[in-house]
Amino acid sequence: MIKKRSIFFPARIVESALFNGIWFYAVWFSAVSGRQAWLGVTLLLLLLHFALVLNKDREVLLALPVVCVGIVIDGLLSIFRVFIFDQNSILPVWLLCLWIAFSTTLIRSLSCFSKPRWLSCCAGGIGGPLSYWGGQQLGAVTFGYSLGFTLSVLSAVWVILLPSCFWIAQQMDKKIEPNANEK
Repeated sequence: MIKKRSIFFPARIVESALFNGIWFYAVWFSAVSGRQAWLGVTLLLLLLHFALVLNKDREVLLALPVVCVGIVIDGLLSIFRVFIFDQNSILPVWLLCLWIAFSTTLIRSLSCFSKPRWLSCCAGGIGGPLSYWGGQQLGAVTFGYSLGFTLSVLSAVWVILLPSCFWIAQQMDKKIEPNANEK
C-alpha cells in the first residue's frame, strides 16, 4: 500500500475507485452540460486529478494511447454523421477532456469490469451508448440517425472498444515502472 501523501489527500483516497468515479462524473457533467461555456471548470477538474495523482508520468503514459483511440473512433463517428456537434466541429475540446478523464477510470473506478472479457463487453455495450445518449439528452450532441440505429452502432463499437481500452491500459501499465514518479 502506498503511504506517501499527495498535496491535499492521502494517496489511497486519490487512487481509490470511489474518488475516481465521483471525480469522473464531475468531469462528465461539467463537459457535457457546460460544453465550451464550462470548459474552464472541466480543465480545472482535469488539472486537479493530475495535481493529486502520485505518479504523473505513469498517468500520462496510460492516458495517451486510450485518448488517441477514443479521438479516432469518435472522429470517425462524427465524420460519418453518427454524431453532430455544435458548430459542425468534428470533435469539440470538451469531448477530448472526457477521453482524458475516461482513461483514468480504466485502472480505478471501471477496473472491476476489466475481467472477465464478457463483462467488459457487456459493460461497454451498455454503458458506452448510455453515456452518449445522456449527452444527447443534455443537448451536447445530436444523433445523425434514428435513436435506435445510433445506439445500436454505439453498442457495437463499445462492445469492442471498452475491452480494447482495458487491454491497452494493462499493456501500458506493464511497461511502466511502478512508483517511478513517487521518489
